[in-house]
Amino acid sequence: MITLIFSLFDVFFVQFMIQVGMGQNLTQKIEAATNFIIGGLTPGSQTHQVVLNLIFVFAIFGVILAVTNRFWLTFILNNLIFIVFGIADQQKLVYRNEAILPSDLSQLSNPFALVSFIGMSAFELIAIFIAGILAVTVLYFLFRRFDSRIKFTKWYIRLPLFLICGLVLFSAQDLYTPGTIPNKVALHFDDTPKPWDTNLDQRDNGAIYSFMRFFDDKVMTMPSGYSKAAIEKIDKKYSKIAKKINKTRKNYLNQQTVIYILSESFSDPRRVPGLTVNPDPIPKIRSLKTKTTSGLMLSSGYGGGTANLEYQALTGLSLTNFLATLTSPYVQLVPGSSYVPNVSNSWSIKNAIHPYLPLVYDRSTVYKKMGFQHFYSLYSPKVKYSSRIGKNPYASDESAYKDILLQLNKTSKPQFIQTPTIQNHLSYNNWYDKYTFDIKSTYNRSSWESTEVKTYVQGLNYTDDSTEKFIEALNKIKRPITVVWYGDHLPGIYDSEMKDSKNLLKLHETDYFIY
Repeated sequence: MITLIFSLFDVFFVQFMIQVGMGQNLTQKIEAATNFIIGGLTPGSQTHQVVLNLIFVFAIFGVILAVTNRFWLTFILNNLIFIVFGIADQQKLVYRNEAILPSDLSQLSNPFALVSFIGMSAFELIAIFIAGILAVTVLYFLFRRFDSRIKFTKWYIRLPLFLICGLVLFSAQDLYTPGTIPNKVALHFDDTPKPWDTNLDQRDNGAIYSFMRFFDDKVMTMPSGYSKAAIEKIDKKYSKIAKKINKTRKNYLNQQTVIYILSESFSDPRRVPGLTVNPDPIPKIRSLKTKTTSGLMLSSGYGGGTANLEYQALTGLSLTNFLATLTSPYVQLVPGSSYVPNVSNSWSIKNAIHPYLPLVYDRSTVYKKMGFQHFYSLYSPKVKYSSRIGKNPYASDESAYKDILLQLNKTSKPQFIQTPTIQNHLSYNNWYDKYTFDIKSTYNRSSWESTEVKTYVQGLNYTDDSTEKFIEALNKIKRPITVVWYGDHLPGIYDSEMKDSKNLLKLHETDYFIY
Protein backbone atom coordinates (compact mmCIF):
# COMPACT_ATOMS: atom_id res chain seq x y z
CA MET A 1 0.00 0.00 0.00
CA ILE A 2 2.83 2.39 0.84
CA THR A 3 4.52 1.76 -2.50
CA LEU A 4 1.18 2.31 -4.29
CA ILE A 5 0.65 5.64 -2.53
CA PHE A 6 4.25 6.64 -3.24
CA SER A 7 3.82 5.68 -6.92
CA LEU A 8 0.65 7.78 -7.19
CA PHE A 9 2.39 10.77 -5.65
CA ASP A 10 5.40 10.33 -7.93
CA VAL A 11 3.51 10.13 -11.22
CA PHE A 12 1.35 13.08 -10.15
CA PHE A 13 4.46 15.11 -9.30
CA VAL A 14 6.14 14.11 -12.60
CA GLN A 15 3.13 15.44 -14.50
CA PHE A 16 3.14 18.63 -12.46
CA MET A 17 6.83 19.32 -13.17
CA ILE A 18 6.48 18.74 -16.91
CA GLN A 19 3.35 20.87 -17.19
CA VAL A 20 4.88 23.75 -15.25
CA GLY A 21 8.20 23.36 -17.07
CA MET A 22 6.46 24.01 -20.39
CA GLY A 23 6.03 27.65 -19.43
CA GLN A 24 8.65 29.86 -21.03
CA ASN A 25 8.33 32.59 -18.41
CA LEU A 26 7.28 32.90 -14.77
CA THR A 27 3.71 33.98 -15.59
CA GLN A 28 3.14 30.94 -17.80
CA LYS A 29 4.62 28.63 -15.14
CA ILE A 30 2.33 30.03 -12.42
CA GLU A 31 -0.68 29.73 -14.73
CA ALA A 32 0.22 26.11 -15.55
CA ALA A 33 0.66 25.24 -11.86
CA THR A 34 -2.70 26.83 -10.95
CA ASN A 35 -4.55 25.07 -13.77
CA PHE A 36 -3.01 21.74 -12.87
CA ILE A 37 -3.55 21.83 -9.10
CA ILE A 38 -6.86 23.69 -8.84
CA GLY A 39 -8.48 23.22 -12.23
CA GLY A 40 -7.22 19.66 -12.62
CA LEU A 41 -8.85 18.51 -9.39
CA THR A 42 -12.16 20.34 -9.89
CA PRO A 43 -14.83 18.12 -11.50
CA GLY A 44 -16.00 19.47 -14.83
CA SER A 45 -12.99 21.76 -15.17
CA GLN A 46 -9.59 20.42 -16.23
CA THR A 47 -10.06 16.97 -14.67
CA HIS A 48 -9.15 15.26 -17.93
CA GLN A 49 -5.69 16.82 -17.86
CA VAL A 50 -4.86 14.92 -14.67
CA VAL A 51 -6.71 11.66 -15.41
CA LEU A 52 -5.68 11.14 -19.03
CA ASN A 53 -2.05 11.97 -18.30
CA LEU A 54 -2.02 9.74 -15.22
CA ILE A 55 -3.23 6.80 -17.30
CA PHE A 56 -0.19 6.92 -19.58
CA VAL A 57 2.33 7.76 -16.86
CA PHE A 58 1.09 4.78 -14.86
CA ALA A 59 1.19 2.57 -17.95
CA ILE A 60 4.86 3.38 -18.56
CA PHE A 61 5.57 2.86 -14.86
CA GLY A 62 3.77 -0.49 -14.96
CA VAL A 63 5.66 -1.75 -18.02
CA ILE A 64 9.04 -0.95 -16.45
CA LEU A 65 7.96 -2.50 -13.13
CA ALA A 66 6.76 -5.70 -14.80
CA VAL A 67 10.06 -6.04 -16.65
CA THR A 68 12.49 -5.12 -13.85
CA ASN A 69 10.51 -6.45 -10.87
CA ARG A 70 12.22 -3.75 -8.78
CA PHE A 71 10.24 -0.82 -7.42
CA TRP A 72 13.07 1.63 -6.77
CA LEU A 73 14.80 0.85 -10.07
CA THR A 74 11.47 1.47 -11.79
CA PHE A 75 11.04 4.68 -9.84
CA ILE A 76 14.48 5.95 -10.92
CA LEU A 77 14.09 4.96 -14.58
CA ASN A 78 10.54 6.32 -14.82
CA ASN A 79 11.61 9.67 -13.39
CA LEU A 80 14.66 9.80 -15.64
CA ILE A 81 12.52 9.19 -18.74
CA PHE A 82 10.16 12.03 -17.87
CA ILE A 83 12.90 14.41 -16.80
CA VAL A 84 14.54 13.96 -20.22
CA PHE A 85 11.12 14.33 -21.88
CA GLY A 86 10.41 17.53 -19.95
CA ILE A 87 13.77 19.09 -20.79
CA ALA A 88 13.49 18.16 -24.48
CA ASP A 89 9.95 19.51 -24.63
CA GLN A 90 10.91 22.80 -23.02
CA GLN A 91 13.94 23.24 -25.30
CA LYS A 92 11.88 22.62 -28.42
CA LEU A 93 9.29 25.11 -27.23
CA VAL A 94 12.04 27.69 -26.71
CA TYR A 95 13.76 27.20 -30.05
CA ARG A 96 10.84 26.29 -32.31
CA ASN A 97 7.71 27.34 -30.43
CA GLU A 98 6.49 23.80 -30.95
CA ALA A 99 5.99 20.91 -28.52
CA ILE A 100 7.91 17.65 -28.84
CA LEU A 101 6.23 14.98 -30.99
CA PRO A 102 6.62 11.22 -31.51
CA SER A 103 8.02 11.93 -34.99
CA ASP A 104 10.95 13.66 -33.25
CA LEU A 105 12.02 10.27 -31.90
CA SER A 106 13.50 9.50 -35.32
CA GLN A 107 16.12 12.15 -34.55
CA LEU A 108 17.48 10.00 -31.72
CA SER A 109 19.47 8.13 -34.36
CA ASN A 110 21.46 11.38 -34.65
CA PRO A 111 21.95 12.50 -31.03
CA PHE A 112 25.00 14.64 -31.84
CA ALA A 113 23.10 16.50 -34.57
CA LEU A 114 20.13 16.90 -32.28
CA VAL A 115 22.03 18.56 -29.45
CA SER A 116 24.06 20.71 -31.85
CA PHE A 117 20.80 22.52 -32.70
CA ILE A 118 20.79 23.94 -29.16
CA GLY A 119 24.50 24.73 -29.08
CA MET A 120 25.68 21.62 -27.24
CA SER A 121 28.88 19.88 -28.32
CA ALA A 122 29.38 16.13 -28.76
CA PHE A 123 31.72 16.16 -25.75
CA GLU A 124 29.05 17.77 -23.56
CA LEU A 125 26.48 15.19 -24.69
CA ILE A 126 28.79 12.28 -23.92
CA ALA A 127 29.62 13.82 -20.53
CA ILE A 128 25.93 14.23 -19.69
CA PHE A 129 25.19 10.68 -20.86
CA ILE A 130 27.93 9.23 -18.66
CA ALA A 131 26.82 11.39 -15.71
CA GLY A 132 23.27 10.13 -16.21
CA ILE A 133 24.36 6.50 -16.11
CA LEU A 134 26.44 7.14 -13.00
CA ALA A 135 23.54 8.94 -11.33
CA VAL A 136 21.14 6.05 -12.02
CA THR A 137 23.70 3.55 -10.74
CA VAL A 138 24.46 5.49 -7.55
CA LEU A 139 20.77 6.15 -6.83
CA TYR A 140 19.87 2.53 -7.34
CA PHE A 141 22.58 1.28 -4.98
CA LEU A 142 21.48 3.84 -2.39
CA PHE A 143 17.88 2.70 -2.58
CA ARG A 144 18.57 -0.98 -3.20
CA ARG A 145 18.45 -1.81 0.52
CA PHE A 146 14.80 -0.74 0.46
CA ASP A 147 14.08 -2.49 -2.84
CA SER A 148 12.21 -5.74 -2.90
CA ARG A 149 10.33 -7.89 -5.30
CA ILE A 150 7.13 -6.47 -3.77
CA LYS A 151 5.27 -9.75 -4.32
CA PHE A 152 5.82 -9.60 -8.09
CA THR A 153 7.84 -12.80 -8.25
CA LYS A 154 5.05 -14.77 -9.92
CA TRP A 155 4.84 -14.55 -13.70
CA TYR A 156 1.03 -14.67 -13.60
CA ILE A 157 1.11 -11.29 -11.83
CA ARG A 158 3.81 -9.59 -13.86
CA LEU A 159 2.63 -10.80 -17.28
CA PRO A 160 -0.94 -9.41 -16.96
CA LEU A 161 0.53 -6.14 -15.65
CA PHE A 162 2.83 -5.92 -18.65
CA LEU A 163 0.05 -6.78 -21.12
CA ILE A 164 -2.50 -4.37 -19.64
CA CYS A 165 -0.06 -1.45 -19.43
CA GLY A 166 1.31 -2.27 -22.88
CA LEU A 167 -2.23 -2.30 -24.27
CA VAL A 168 -2.86 1.16 -22.78
CA LEU A 169 0.26 2.51 -24.50
CA PHE A 170 -0.68 0.76 -27.75
CA SER A 171 -4.14 2.34 -27.63
CA ALA A 172 -2.53 5.74 -28.25
CA GLN A 173 -2.60 5.02 -31.98
CA ASP A 174 -6.41 5.45 -31.90
CA LEU A 175 -6.73 8.43 -29.58
CA TYR A 176 -7.63 10.80 -32.42
CA THR A 177 -9.65 8.34 -34.51
CA PRO A 178 -13.43 8.97 -34.08
CA GLY A 179 -15.46 5.97 -32.96
CA THR A 180 -12.60 4.00 -31.43
CA ILE A 181 -12.65 2.96 -27.76
CA PRO A 182 -9.60 5.10 -26.81
CA ASN A 183 -11.18 8.13 -28.48
CA LYS A 184 -14.51 7.55 -26.69
CA VAL A 185 -12.73 7.23 -23.33
CA ALA A 186 -10.84 10.46 -23.97
CA LEU A 187 -14.01 12.33 -24.93
CA HIS A 188 -15.72 11.00 -21.79
CA PHE A 189 -13.06 12.84 -19.79
CA ASP A 190 -13.69 16.04 -21.80
CA ASP A 191 -10.59 15.79 -23.98
CA THR A 192 -10.38 18.86 -26.23
CA PRO A 193 -7.85 17.96 -28.96
CA LYS A 194 -6.04 20.82 -30.71
CA PRO A 195 -3.50 18.95 -32.88
CA TRP A 196 -3.15 21.90 -35.26
CA ASP A 197 -1.31 23.71 -32.43
CA THR A 198 0.86 21.28 -30.45
CA ASN A 199 1.86 23.97 -27.96
CA LEU A 200 -1.77 24.79 -27.14
CA ASP A 201 -2.73 21.11 -27.12
CA GLN A 202 -0.10 20.37 -24.47
CA ARG A 203 -1.14 23.32 -22.31
CA ASP A 204 -4.84 22.40 -22.42
CA ASN A 205 -4.63 18.62 -22.32
CA GLY A 206 -1.33 17.84 -20.64
CA ALA A 207 2.11 17.38 -22.17
CA ILE A 208 2.33 13.60 -21.77
CA TYR A 209 -1.17 12.80 -23.02
CA SER A 210 -0.81 15.25 -25.92
CA PHE A 211 2.48 13.59 -26.89
CA MET A 212 0.83 10.15 -26.85
CA ARG A 213 -2.06 11.43 -28.99
CA PHE A 214 0.33 12.04 -31.88
CA PHE A 215 1.10 8.34 -32.13
CA ASP A 216 -2.23 8.29 -33.97
CA ASP A 217 -0.61 9.14 -37.29
CA LYS A 218 -3.27 8.02 -39.74
CA VAL A 219 -2.73 9.89 -42.99
CA MET A 220 -6.08 11.34 -44.00
CA THR A 221 -9.83 10.86 -43.95
CA MET A 222 -11.20 9.23 -47.09
CA PRO A 223 -13.21 11.81 -49.08
CA SER A 224 -16.81 11.01 -49.98
CA GLY A 225 -17.10 9.54 -53.45
CA TYR A 226 -13.49 8.36 -53.49
CA SER A 227 -12.79 5.21 -55.54
CA LYS A 228 -10.37 3.85 -58.09
CA ALA A 229 -12.96 4.48 -60.82
CA ALA A 230 -13.41 8.10 -59.71
CA ILE A 231 -9.65 8.72 -59.84
CA GLU A 232 -9.34 7.08 -63.27
CA LYS A 233 -12.10 9.36 -64.53
CA ILE A 234 -10.23 12.45 -63.30
CA ASP A 235 -6.98 11.13 -64.78
CA LYS A 236 -8.63 10.56 -68.16
CA LYS A 237 -10.12 14.08 -68.16
CA TYR A 238 -6.86 15.89 -67.48
CA SER A 239 -4.77 13.62 -69.71
CA LYS A 240 -6.88 14.81 -72.64
CA ILE A 241 -6.37 18.46 -71.65
CA ALA A 242 -2.61 17.93 -71.24
CA LYS A 243 -2.35 16.22 -74.61
CA LYS A 244 -4.08 19.17 -76.27
CA ILE A 245 -1.77 21.71 -74.58
CA ASN A 246 1.37 19.73 -75.40
CA LYS A 247 0.64 19.79 -79.15
CA THR A 248 1.79 23.39 -79.33
CA ARG A 249 4.28 23.30 -76.44
CA LYS A 250 7.80 24.32 -77.49
CA ASN A 251 9.65 23.81 -74.21
CA TYR A 252 9.42 20.87 -71.88
CA LEU A 253 10.48 21.07 -68.26
CA ASN A 254 12.54 17.87 -68.38
CA GLN A 255 14.56 19.18 -71.34
CA GLN A 256 16.36 21.60 -69.06
CA THR A 257 18.09 21.40 -65.69
CA VAL A 258 16.04 22.46 -62.69
CA ILE A 259 17.61 23.15 -59.28
CA TYR A 260 15.56 23.41 -56.11
CA ILE A 261 17.42 25.26 -53.34
CA LEU A 262 15.90 25.44 -49.89
CA SER A 263 17.83 28.20 -48.12
CA GLU A 264 17.78 27.27 -44.45
CA SER A 265 15.86 29.81 -42.29
CA PHE A 266 16.13 32.54 -44.94
CA SER A 267 13.78 35.47 -44.57
CA ASP A 268 14.29 39.21 -44.91
CA PRO A 269 14.89 40.52 -41.35
CA ARG A 270 13.72 43.97 -42.39
CA ARG A 271 10.16 42.61 -42.57
CA VAL A 272 10.21 41.54 -38.92
CA PRO A 273 7.89 43.96 -37.05
CA GLY A 274 9.79 46.46 -34.93
CA LEU A 275 13.23 45.40 -36.21
CA THR A 276 15.53 47.77 -38.11
CA VAL A 277 18.73 46.55 -39.76
CA ASN A 278 21.27 48.89 -41.37
CA PRO A 279 22.76 48.65 -43.88
CA ASP A 280 20.70 46.17 -45.92
CA PRO A 281 22.15 42.67 -45.26
CA ILE A 282 20.74 41.13 -48.49
CA PRO A 283 21.07 43.82 -51.22
CA LYS A 284 22.10 41.35 -53.96
CA ILE A 285 19.22 38.94 -53.43
CA ARG A 286 16.85 41.90 -53.11
CA SER A 287 18.10 43.26 -56.45
CA LEU A 288 17.84 39.83 -58.07
CA LYS A 289 14.23 39.51 -56.93
CA THR A 290 13.32 42.67 -58.84
CA LYS A 291 14.64 41.16 -62.09
CA THR A 292 12.88 37.81 -62.10
CA THR A 293 9.83 35.96 -60.80
CA SER A 294 9.86 36.41 -57.03
CA GLY A 295 7.83 37.27 -54.00
CA LEU A 296 6.78 36.05 -50.57
CA MET A 297 5.38 32.70 -49.59
CA LEU A 298 3.52 31.69 -46.45
CA SER A 299 5.44 29.09 -44.48
CA SER A 300 3.63 26.63 -42.23
CA GLY A 301 6.66 26.55 -39.93
CA TYR A 302 8.38 28.91 -37.54
CA GLY A 303 11.84 28.18 -36.17
CA GLY A 304 11.74 24.67 -37.61
CA GLY A 305 9.87 22.20 -39.78
CA THR A 306 12.32 22.33 -42.70
CA ALA A 307 11.45 18.84 -43.92
CA ASN A 308 7.74 19.69 -44.05
CA LEU A 309 8.38 22.70 -46.30
CA GLU A 310 10.73 20.60 -48.41
CA TYR A 311 8.07 17.89 -48.76
CA GLN A 312 5.43 20.41 -49.82
CA ALA A 313 7.76 22.03 -52.37
CA LEU A 314 8.75 18.71 -53.96
CA THR A 315 5.31 17.06 -53.99
CA GLY A 316 3.00 20.05 -54.38
CA LEU A 317 0.89 18.58 -51.56
CA SER A 318 -0.07 20.87 -48.70
CA LEU A 319 0.02 19.47 -45.17
CA THR A 320 -3.61 20.59 -44.89
CA ASN A 321 -4.49 17.54 -47.02
CA PHE A 322 -3.53 15.33 -44.10
CA LEU A 323 -4.94 14.72 -40.64
CA ALA A 324 -3.55 17.13 -38.06
CA THR A 325 -1.76 14.31 -36.23
CA LEU A 326 0.43 13.58 -39.26
CA THR A 327 3.07 16.11 -38.37
CA SER A 328 6.07 14.93 -40.42
CA PRO A 329 5.44 13.27 -43.81
CA TYR A 330 9.16 12.53 -44.21
CA VAL A 331 9.11 10.44 -41.03
CA GLN A 332 5.52 9.19 -40.81
CA LEU A 333 4.38 8.84 -44.43
CA VAL A 334 7.10 8.55 -47.06
CA PRO A 335 9.11 5.58 -45.64
CA GLY A 336 6.04 3.33 -45.87
CA SER A 337 4.93 4.54 -49.31
CA SER A 338 5.52 2.40 -52.39
CA TYR A 339 5.46 5.45 -54.70
CA VAL A 340 6.05 9.11 -53.92
CA PRO A 341 4.92 11.43 -56.74
CA ASN A 342 7.08 14.56 -56.83
CA VAL A 343 8.42 17.14 -59.26
CA SER A 344 11.65 15.18 -59.87
CA ASN A 345 9.71 12.31 -61.47
CA SER A 346 9.98 14.07 -64.83
CA TRP A 347 13.78 13.63 -64.99
CA SER A 348 15.84 10.51 -65.57
CA ILE A 349 18.86 12.09 -63.82
CA LYS A 350 18.21 13.46 -60.35
CA ASN A 351 20.48 13.98 -57.39
CA ALA A 352 20.21 15.47 -53.91
CA ILE A 353 22.89 17.49 -52.13
CA HIS A 354 22.81 18.38 -48.44
CA PRO A 355 26.10 19.21 -46.67
CA TYR A 356 24.94 17.75 -43.37
CA LEU A 357 24.01 14.42 -41.76
CA PRO A 358 21.98 12.16 -44.10
CA LEU A 359 19.72 10.58 -41.46
CA VAL A 360 18.21 13.84 -40.16
CA TYR A 361 14.50 13.75 -41.04
CA ASP A 362 15.22 10.30 -42.53
CA ARG A 363 16.33 11.98 -45.77
CA SER A 364 18.35 8.92 -46.85
CA THR A 365 15.14 6.89 -47.03
CA VAL A 366 13.02 9.72 -48.39
CA TYR A 367 15.28 10.63 -51.32
CA LYS A 368 15.60 6.96 -52.26
CA LYS A 369 11.80 6.62 -52.22
CA MET A 370 11.57 9.69 -54.46
CA GLY A 371 13.89 8.08 -56.99
CA PHE A 372 17.06 10.14 -56.53
CA GLN A 373 20.09 8.26 -57.84
CA HIS A 374 22.51 9.81 -55.34
CA PHE A 375 22.27 11.71 -52.08
CA TYR A 376 25.49 13.60 -51.33
CA SER A 377 25.95 14.50 -47.67
CA LEU A 378 28.72 14.55 -45.05
CA TYR A 379 28.70 10.76 -45.28
CA SER A 380 29.15 8.45 -48.26
CA PRO A 381 28.66 9.52 -50.94
CA LYS A 382 30.28 12.65 -49.54
CA VAL A 383 29.98 16.20 -50.72
CA LYS A 384 33.31 17.57 -51.93
CA TYR A 385 32.94 20.94 -50.23
CA SER A 386 32.01 21.48 -46.58
CA SER A 387 33.97 24.53 -45.41
CA ARG A 388 32.58 26.70 -42.62
CA ILE A 389 32.63 30.39 -41.78
CA GLY A 390 34.20 31.40 -38.46
CA LYS A 391 32.83 29.30 -35.60
CA ASN A 392 29.69 28.32 -37.47
CA PRO A 393 29.33 24.53 -36.98
CA TYR A 394 27.50 24.11 -40.29
CA ALA A 395 28.80 24.00 -43.86
CA SER A 396 28.55 27.32 -45.69
CA ASP A 397 26.10 28.10 -48.47
CA GLU A 398 29.12 28.71 -50.68
CA SER A 399 30.11 25.06 -50.17
CA ALA A 400 26.61 23.86 -51.10
CA TYR A 401 26.67 25.98 -54.27
CA LYS A 402 30.09 24.59 -55.24
CA ASP A 403 28.76 21.05 -54.98
CA ILE A 404 25.80 21.96 -57.20
CA LEU A 405 28.17 23.38 -59.82
CA LEU A 406 30.29 20.23 -59.54
CA GLN A 407 27.19 18.13 -60.25
CA LEU A 408 26.30 20.32 -63.25
CA ASN A 409 29.77 19.75 -64.70
CA LYS A 410 29.40 15.96 -64.54
CA THR A 411 26.90 15.88 -67.38
CA SER A 412 25.41 18.22 -69.96
CA LYS A 413 22.15 16.27 -69.93
CA PRO A 414 19.06 17.72 -68.26
CA GLN A 415 18.83 16.84 -64.58
CA PHE A 416 17.01 17.71 -61.37
CA ILE A 417 19.00 18.76 -58.30
CA GLN A 418 17.55 19.09 -54.80
CA THR A 419 19.61 21.05 -52.25
CA PRO A 420 18.61 22.07 -48.73
CA THR A 421 21.36 24.29 -47.29
CA ILE A 422 22.40 24.28 -43.62
CA GLN A 423 24.54 27.40 -42.97
CA ASN A 424 21.85 29.47 -41.25
CA HIS A 425 20.48 26.74 -38.99
CA LEU A 426 20.01 27.59 -35.32
CA SER A 427 21.37 28.11 -32.79
CA TYR A 428 23.12 31.39 -33.62
CA ASN A 429 25.82 31.59 -31.00
CA ASN A 430 28.16 34.49 -31.83
CA TRP A 431 29.85 32.55 -34.64
CA TYR A 432 31.54 35.24 -36.71
CA ASP A 433 34.68 37.32 -36.31
CA LYS A 434 33.09 40.57 -37.40
CA TYR A 435 29.62 42.11 -37.36
CA THR A 436 28.83 44.95 -39.72
CA PHE A 437 25.17 45.67 -39.08
CA ASP A 438 23.37 48.01 -36.71
CA ILE A 439 20.29 46.21 -35.37
CA LYS A 440 17.60 47.82 -33.25
CA SER A 441 14.19 46.70 -32.05
CA THR A 442 11.17 48.44 -30.57
CA TYR A 443 10.64 45.33 -28.42
CA ASN A 444 12.41 44.75 -25.12
CA ARG A 445 14.75 41.98 -26.26
CA SER A 446 16.95 39.85 -23.99
CA SER A 447 20.73 39.92 -24.48
CA TRP A 448 20.61 36.35 -25.80
CA GLU A 449 17.95 37.27 -28.38
CA SER A 450 20.11 40.18 -29.51
CA THR A 451 23.15 37.91 -29.91
CA GLU A 452 21.13 35.41 -31.94
CA VAL A 453 19.70 38.07 -34.25
CA LYS A 454 23.13 39.67 -34.71
CA THR A 455 24.67 36.31 -35.67
CA TYR A 456 21.76 35.35 -37.92
CA VAL A 457 21.78 38.64 -39.84
CA GLN A 458 25.52 38.36 -40.45
CA GLY A 459 24.95 34.86 -41.80
CA LEU A 460 22.31 36.19 -44.20
CA ASN A 461 24.89 38.60 -45.58
CA TYR A 462 27.23 35.68 -46.33
CA THR A 463 24.31 33.93 -48.04
CA ASP A 464 23.69 37.07 -50.08
CA ASP A 465 27.29 37.17 -51.36
CA SER A 466 27.51 33.46 -52.17
CA THR A 467 24.14 33.43 -53.93
CA GLU A 468 25.22 36.24 -56.26
CA LYS A 469 28.45 34.36 -57.12
CA PHE A 470 26.43 31.19 -57.72
CA ILE A 471 24.07 32.94 -60.15
CA GLU A 472 27.04 34.46 -61.98
CA ALA A 473 28.56 30.99 -62.36
CA LEU A 474 25.29 29.59 -63.73
CA ASN A 475 25.12 32.39 -66.30
CA LYS A 476 28.37 31.12 -67.81
CA ILE A 477 26.90 27.67 -68.48
CA LYS A 478 25.47 27.59 -72.01
CA ARG A 479 22.39 25.41 -71.49
CA PRO A 480 18.92 26.00 -70.04
CA ILE A 481 18.88 26.00 -66.23
CA THR A 482 16.14 27.12 -63.87
CA VAL A 483 16.69 27.75 -60.15
CA VAL A 484 13.80 27.62 -57.68
CA TRP A 485 15.21 29.28 -54.53
CA TYR A 486 13.22 29.75 -51.32
CA GLY A 487 13.48 30.19 -47.56
CA ASP A 488 11.73 27.51 -45.57
CA HIS A 489 10.82 29.41 -42.39
CA LEU A 490 11.94 32.22 -40.12
CA PRO A 491 14.50 31.38 -37.43
CA GLY A 492 13.09 30.84 -33.93
CA ILE A 493 14.84 33.92 -32.53
CA TYR A 494 12.03 36.46 -32.46
CA ASP A 495 10.56 35.51 -29.08
CA SER A 496 9.66 39.08 -28.16
CA GLU A 497 7.91 39.64 -31.48
CA MET A 498 6.04 36.29 -31.26
CA LYS A 499 4.36 37.40 -28.03
CA ASP A 500 2.46 40.04 -30.02
CA SER A 501 -0.35 38.24 -31.88
CA LYS A 502 -0.41 41.01 -34.51
CA ASN A 503 2.97 39.79 -35.78
CA LEU A 504 2.14 36.12 -36.38
CA LEU A 505 1.45 36.43 -40.11
CA LYS A 506 4.61 38.45 -40.74
CA LEU A 507 6.68 35.87 -38.88
CA HIS A 508 5.56 33.17 -41.32
CA GLU A 509 6.49 35.00 -44.53
CA THR A 510 9.62 33.90 -46.35
CA ASP A 511 11.26 34.94 -49.61
CA TYR A 512 11.54 33.10 -52.90
CA PHE A 513 12.67 33.69 -56.47
CA ILE A 514 12.72 31.62 -59.67
CA TYR A 515 15.70 32.40 -61.85
